[in-house]
Amino acid sequence: MLAREARLAGRQAYLSYKGLFLWLNWPAYVSNVFLRPGLIVAMFALTGRFARGEAAVEAYVIGLTAYAVPSIVMGGLLQSFYYERSFGTLSFFFASRGSRAVSLLTRGVPHLPNAALVVVAGLLFSGAFLHTRFEGANWGAVTACYVVMALASMACALCWANLCIVLRDWLVVYSLMLTVFLVFTGVAIPRDELPLGLGAVGAALPVTHGLAGLRAAFEGAGVSSVAAHLAREALVGVAYAIAGYALLRAIEAQARRSGAYAAV
Repeated sequence: MLAREARLAGRQAYLSYKGLFLWLNWPAYVSNVFLRPGLIVAMFALTGRFARGEAAVEAYVIGLTAYAVPSIVMGGLLQSFYYERSFGTLSFFFASRGSRAVSLLTRGVPHLPNAALVVVAGLLFSGAFLHTRFEGANWGAVTACYVVMALASMACALCWANLCIVLRDWLVVYSLMLTVFLVFTGVAIPRDELPLGLGAVGAALPVTHGLAGLRAAFEGAGVSSVAAHLAREALVGVAYAIAGYALLRAIEAQARRSGAYAAV
């Protein structure tokens, strides 16, 4: 029974990805998955080189490849949930008898390969054009950090994507979240340099803890040395997954009571 439900949820997730992820055409896909991460890395790295010297380049490359992960996952899931309602398929989802938790989590899985691609694109771009070599990196630990950050980012995106069911424009949420990740996670601005204690905001966000481990891994730290960072990153992801499930059930209950999604 559980295997059958998982297969159905997987098929539903695939159809959702194929039909509602509107970046799934070659111009948009190549631009968002390959060109955009590389250009963002280059922009910050070159600015850092000009303002702070050569040593800043690697720090920005690491930070911005981490930032690319929630950027692509968030964009994909927010628009998919928004178009679920706009294209009239949300009612079929709410009418289905399958587990909402399984359906919710499986919808994020097809977007994880995009997270891997944006990281590879950013690192390759920095190696080819900025001549970063990362010679002391422990690539096993680096990979583990990116994987955990991608999973936590997926859970966060699934949570916030529920809001796109009731809002009129998913780009508002997307733009807000991109700003939050850029400012508060430490990818570009050290958290301890933010005023008024705002650096503490990043503790509740994906990427923040994983990025701390990632920076150590690029300096040669092994998986065991960054395990505490990864555990905190995973805990943040679990919290968002639970919150996302609760929010989805609340929206579904509202829809069943009123026949509407209470758009604002």
